[in-house]
Amino acid sequence: MVQGLFWIVGTYMLGAAAVHAAHRRFVQRSESGDRHYILYSFNDERHIEWAVRSLSLFYWLQGRSVTITVIDEGSTDHTLAIVHSLSRQLGLDLCYVPTTEDHDVTLSSDPSQNSDIIHIRLRHPEDLRKLPLQYN
Repeated sequence: MVQGLFWIVGTYMLGAAAVHAAHRRFVQRSESGDRHYILYSFNDERHIEWAVRSLSLFYWLQGRSVTITVIDEGSTDHTLAIVHSLSRQLGLDLCYVPTTEDHDVTLSSDPSQNSDIIHIRLRHPEDLRKLPLQYN
């Protein structure tokens, strides 16, 4: 009889915890703004997919949205094909901006202008630490 009471109380507590977790996730989704990452790449076919997928997964698990802008700085490898494939596969707000000799894209990294934009150069290990899911 005591054992049955523990099962009932335990089930009730588990249900209450699930309701609170769902509510917290909903409130967090509605209160939090979008995050915007700008990834600068140059021949980063080994890193670009990992970076985009980890950002996508991290914010999906949090119930938040993320905008990812990839600025290619003249890659000659398969980076561009990977970015195009990821944009179709993941259905993200994934923007690709190529740079040319005539049109050099530089976005300000001044934090006073917009603190919600995070600039990451994939070739710099210290910048990779800015990603929420990182590898060592």
